[in-house]
Amino acid sequence: MAQVAAENLRKIGANVDLQVMEFAQIMVRRENRKPTAEGGWNLNAIGMSGPTLTSPVTNLMIDSRCGGASYFGWPCDETVEKLRAAYMAESDAGERRKIVDDLSRALWGSLPAVLAGMYYNTYAWRAEVVGMMQAPQLVFWNVDKTR
Repeated sequence: MAQVAAENLRKIGANVDLQVMEFAQIMVRRENRKPTAEGGWNLNAIGMSGPTLTSPVTNLMIDSRCGGASYFGWPCDETVEKLRAAYMAESDAGERRKIVDDLSRALWGSLPAVLAGMYYNTYAWRAEVVGMMQAPQLVFWNVDKTR
């Protein structure tokens, strides 16, 4: 995903220095808010599981809270956060739908994330393993062995 994003950014004239690293290095580097010449960063290509992106409550890609040590370069957008809070507090489904519409418009204004594609994981298992569920992630609920 990072390589595809980097190539497409280069096609539109962006100066890209692709840094491939393991997750632990990403966690350290994301804390650096300095310019890229001093080890900082501008863009992070990551993968997320689809089910977590389906709700404003669980979608980390739209978390736009401002300030604090937990928010490493994510966009700060008070409008988005007010709408997320309103969504969580609203019990009426129709009103929640209106809030999601407003939230979608607000997110296009701040653009905290760009979806670069979608993929499905491939899984294989032996014939005597039964009960495997088709799911976005490998889960072992209902799994049994016949022999």
